[in-house]
This record gives sequence, structure tokens and C-alpha cells, in this order.
Amino acid sequence: MLAKLCASLILVVLVGRGLPGRAEDGSHRGPSNGVVLARTPFHIFADCPPAACTTAWDGFSDPASGYTDFHAAGVPIVFQFETGEPYQYQCDQQHEQCTAMYNSGIFTATGPGGTFNGVITSGYATFNSDRYFETYVTFSGQWSNGQYMTGSGDEHYLDMNGYLDTTLIMYPSAGPGDTPAK
Repeated sequence: MLAKLCASLILVVLVGRGLPGRAEDGSHRGPSNGVVLARTPFHIFADCPPAACTTAWDGFSDPASGYTDFHAAGVPIVFQFETGEPYQYQCDQQHEQCTAMYNSGIFTATGPGGTFNGVITSGYATFNSDRYFETYVTFSGQWSNGQYMTGSGDEHYLDMNGYLDTTLIMYPSAGPGDTPAK
């Protein structure tokens, strides 16, 4: 029973907990039936599967990337990112835990608000030998409808859970100089 429940759609949207498969609008007036408006802050979380997720980093001083398609999880949004070269890299002597820090790269998304083009403002990729792996970025940019937004994208794998999960958070902003959401 528990395994079946875990395999079911797990989707958290916005600042509270939404109903599975539904997105809530930023005014907290109720669900918007899966449509996420670009002028509204939103928070999407899903296991992979049902969302389609990939993340890549070789554990060395190299760029990292991530991709998530939330369509199968009931939300019509896709995001992807690729960092630039890390500005800082550290790894212990046994190569059991390594982390790269980033402050450049590209972040794109497509959804009901059109196409989002942004730049990565910070982020990291990390792993340890206990099978923990994560790529996380913050970004700022603009939707094709003119709306500026900041946010974060995260791909997270923990071996004890046995699956990847993903999160996308976006907040409206005044323009290119705004500080990204953490």
C-alpha cells in the first residue's frame, strides 16, 4: 500500500500544500486546475516519475545541467538549465564528497506563460559517497509575455529514497536587477 502511494503523483504547488495534480494561484483563492500563470508566484514539486527528470554533473570542476518535464505530473511546464564553469570546487581527499559552486549559465522554461529565458545567478552541484546527489540553481529572467521572474530549480537524488525529485519555484520581479528567490 505504501509503495503504491509513493508511486502516485506527489505534487506540491505554491507556498502551501496543493491537491495532487492541481496548481494553486498566488492569491490563494483556490486551485486553477493545473494552469500556472506567469504573473503569479508558483512552487512545483514532483517525484521523478511521474515527472521526467535528468541531472548531470561529473563530480569534477565542470558545468552541471538539469531537465524536468512536469507534464506527466499534471503541470504543463518544462525547465532546463546548464551552468557555466564553477567559480569554486572542493573535494575531500578520498573523493567521497565534492561540491562545485556556480554563478553563471542559462535557464529556460516553457509553459502556459510562453517561453522563459534566464541566466543563472548562483547554484551548486554536490554529491557524497552515500549516494546523495543534488544540482540547484537560482536564476532571473523574462517570460515571452514580458513578465520578469526570479526563482530556483532543483534536482535531488537520495539513494535511501531510491528516486529523484525536482522543484521549480518562480516569483514575479521588477526587472533584471532583482535578487533571485532562495
